Amino acid sequence: MIYLCTWPSQGGGPFYPVLTGRRDSLQSFFQEATDQIPRPDDNITRTLHLFNLRGFNAQETVSLLGKLLYTYAFMNII
Repeated sequence: MIYLCTWPSQGGGPFYPVLTGRRDSLQSFFQEATDQIPRPDDNITRTLHLFNLRGFNAQETVSLLGKLLYTYAFMNII
């Protein structure tokens, strides 16, 4: 969500299409969804693997996570 809100004001950089909303079902599959995203306590190997499954390389993963961390820290200062 942060990415969707902040990308236009960042002045460029890589763009990744982010799908929003449920369009495939009226049901939610929590376990399937959480198996495909990194948990807060996952190690870097698993995190890189999960992002790689979505087409991100190591540099893109670290850049994205770094931006999220920076934005989160900035928002907590305000």
